[in-house]
Amino acid sequence: MPRFNADRGLNRAFNELGKAMNAPMTFIVTIGLVVAVFAAALILTRAFGQSDSNDRLSASSEIRACPKCGLRNKKRAKYCGHCGKRLG
Repeated sequence: MPRFNADRGLNRAFNELGKAMNAPMTFIVTIGLVVAVFAAALILTRAFGQSDSNDRLSASSEIRACPKCGLRNKKRAKYCGHCGKRLG
């Protein structure tokens, strides 16, 4: 009578599970990488790109345009955030 080897049965079961999970795991890893790249791009754009804070300053009472470059600055700003010209 052949003996049952529990380790061999578990190894076979895990190998089959690994084969079955290979395609879904590849898909999940790919989606994770895509999300990570978009998140990094968003972070870098916000850190080094044109600030969107000027877009939020839409009320005319809160902004003051620079006479030299035209950038919209906060009303309390003393200098332009782009060219450095002193504001009124």
